[in-house]
Amino acid sequence: MEFKCQKECNSLFKLKQLVVLLFIVFCFGCSPIPHYIKKGDTAFKQMDFDAAATYYYNILLIDSSNSIAKDALSKTANLVLANKFSRFGNLVAQNRTEEALQQYQFNQKYFEKVKAVQVNLYWPSMYDGLYEEVKFEFIKKKTDEISNSLSQNKYDQAEALIEQFASIEPVFRNATILRQELLLNAYLNYAKKLDQNKKSFKALELLKTVQSFLKSNQTTDQFLVELILKIRKKLVLFPIEEQVNSGNFAGIFELNFVKALNQIQPDLMQVIAGAQLKNYLPDSIKKTNEPNTISKTLKLAGVHLYLQLAINEFKSSILNPKNADSIMGYEAFVQKLPAKDDGFPVSVYRFKPVKYGYLKKCNKIQSRMKYRLVDCESQLTITENSIELSVADSVESFFYSGDLKSLYKEKPVANQMPERNQAFYDQFNLVQTELTPVAELSNQLQQQLIEKCIEDIQIYLKQD
Repeated sequence: MEFKCQKECNSLFKLKQLVVLLFIVFCFGCSPIPHYIKKGDTAFKQMDFDAAATYYYNILLIDSSNSIAKDALSKTANLVLANKFSRFGNLVAQNRTEEALQQYQFNQKYFEKVKAVQVNLYWPSMYDGLYEEVKFEFIKKKTDEISNSLSQNKYDQAEALIEQFASIEPVFRNATILRQELLLNAYLNYAKKLDQNKKSFKALELLKTVQSFLKSNQTTDQFLVELILKIRKKLVLFPIEEQVNSGNFAGIFELNFVKALNQIQPDLMQVIAGAQLKNYLPDSIKKTNEPNTISKTLKLAGVHLYLQLAINEFKSSILNPKNADSIMGYEAFVQKLPAKDDGFPVSVYRFKPVKYGYLKKCNKIQSRMKYRLVDCESQLTITENSIELSVADSVESFFYSGDLKSLYKEKPVANQMPERNQAFYDQFNLVQTELTPVAELSNQLQQQLIEKCIEDIQIYLKQD
């Protein structure tokens, strides 16, 4: 696909016009240098730096030793280049990837064009990393599209996609879908470039995608193995420290936690559990609990990270009363009042205090756990935190031996008949269920603690 940038094309067209004009004037024996300097200075005062730089550039095409033009071009062209990189940054921010990549290439051509007349500009290298990131994402996206095209036997479409990123990455310029071995080698060479630029994970990610639609070869497979070995991190998980008695909670927790860690990036992280720690760290050093000392020793053993966890609170409680509590309520009854004078008798509602039964059963388990993740290379604590969670299951039962329809939770106010609270009556009809056993609650709590801890630390463990 050809990139289009009207502004850059217009600039090149103006440059060609000026070069032609320069040639005509030169042929007639009249030097245009004073005129061009005047034009360039005027454009500079008007802050038209692009035009000013073009005039000074053309002077140097006539006389490469003109110091006035060199100084002026250095000043103006640096401003032009800075503006071009500002545009590049804005295009990236707007996710206009193809335009951004094209703009960066125009910047490179502009830099080289000015360098050809012996004027060295300042190259803002801070944008180079961003360009490589954008280029990789563009190639990765187009590679995914190639895979989809091939799955639908759309070979022409796949070929067009290759041409799109071949224009920005030289290793793909001779690649074609018709010669898949050549295409695979192009991807391999690009992956090697990524690896050399310390982007090994991106190289691995791209090659794994390529393997889904191109037949791999021995060279590629070997390089993938080398990448995995280079990227793989060793993480030591210290035995769970029990600062309080937790029964077998800590032992089971460690086993489940190791399984969860192994699922984050199975190929790229080797988890060393507490039972294996003696092979990497002597007991005398482990007991110091000093991050610097521990980190240095583990680093020498090829370990990258270590994680410590401590249970500093653990409590299980069972509420299972034999007798129900008595709660005060009010029962409505009808009272007939004698007639006054010659009137009729009157019936009114009265309320008398009564008691109904309430029984609550509950199983609960709670724990607080602290963790610390340390980088062995820098000997610094990456993150540490404390997690406190609890899980519980409860059953509530209500009993009343009288007429439930006449029972009210609260005494009426201002002789007004209270509204019937249906939720209050529904409680008496609940069927008692069995509570979740404490052992099952313990498993649930472990899972929640593991998920929370993994959620907090995986950002520091994943490679991207």
